[in-house]
Amino acid sequence: MDDYQFYTILDSLHRSRRGYRKVRKGVTKRLARHIQRLGCRTVSDYLKVLENSIEARRECERLMTVSISHFFRDRRLWSIMNDSIIPHHIKMGNHEINVWSAGCALGQEVYSFKILWSQFESTTECLPRLCLRATDANPSYIERAKRGIYDQPMLKGVTSHIRGTCFYKVENSTSLAIDSRLKTDIHWEIHDFVRQPPPEGRFNLIFLRNNLLTYYRREIQEPVLRNILGCLATDGFLVIGSHEQLPLRADNLVPFKGCGYIFQKI
Repeated sequence: MDDYQFYTILDSLHRSRRGYRKVRKGVTKRLARHIQRLGCRTVSDYLKVLENSIEARRECERLMTVSISHFFRDRRLWSIMNDSIIPHHIKMGNHEINVWSAGCALGQEVYSFKILWSQFESTTECLPRLCLRATDANPSYIERAKRGIYDQPMLKGVTSHIRGTCFYKVENSTSLAIDSRLKTDIHWEIHDFVRQPPPEGRFNLIFLRNNLLTYYRREIQEPVLRNILGCLATDGFLVIGSHEQLPLRADNLVPFKGCGYIFQKI
């Protein structure tokens, strides 16, 4: 599949050409196999099938999801999370803290937060109850995230101490599995934030990193982001990717501690 064909598919699905630049190779291979399975001879034939078949279009969209991530991605974020954001919510005295990881991929972000939270459990009295919603549009990603098993290269950013206390070795394998105690309070769900409304409830913290604002074009980003911001609680935090920018101006969102990818709703 050449660049023109790939860009034609991206444009038809309102995806960002720039966003897929670094992951183009893997995505084009998956799409080429899908085109072959459907018996399409040209990209035009493929797009016609996608237009007339909901099932084929949904499969195409799943194939375009990207699972690239790693534990504690962006150290500055997790430092602010540990030193300011989690203590802020604890100090508020709420009985429950609701967190949503939107587009959680293989779960590294979700478990990173649980590892951090577990450290507060051992040092803080009267810790609020945690309700952590983890969603992704790709069912296979959700299943893999639930299992919580990771190959060594996927554990980039995990210290030897955390490996020793929060993971265990998988028998007859070099992979590591997340400790079962860190799987509590996580609600995994197949959810497409582009097609579906946000989960019910108000969230104190929303992770929206390296998905909507990277892989979709602006005409999709804006309405979806407005819906997501609608379920962010006042005084809550929105976290986007360190290289991403908000596509709209929201007067009730202010950068937190001067960080351009962490916003607090006022």
